[in-house]
Amino acid sequence: MGARYERLQLTADEETFVRDIGKQLRNHGIHRAGIDLAYPHEIEVDLENPAGLCHHKRVAGEDRSTEAVRAVLNSLRTAGKLP
Repeated sequence: MGARYERLQLTADEETFVRDIGKQLRNHGIHRAGIDLAYPHEIEVDLENPAGLCHHKRVAGEDRSTEAVRAVLNSLRTAGKLP
């Protein structure tokens, strides 16, 4: 209904918050997720189809998909899920 995407920078507190959520998700075997946030509240965790990468590219013009795939693969290797 007329919404738009805008680039944002997480505050240090927000960064710590989402990293803590990420650690908890990894402990449950989840290595890729999108987090909808209205700090200090987590609104939603998208596990099936996190779309943050395409939104980031649309707003910032940066393709961060390679970096995201590497992060997921590294997380899976650290968890012993990949050689």
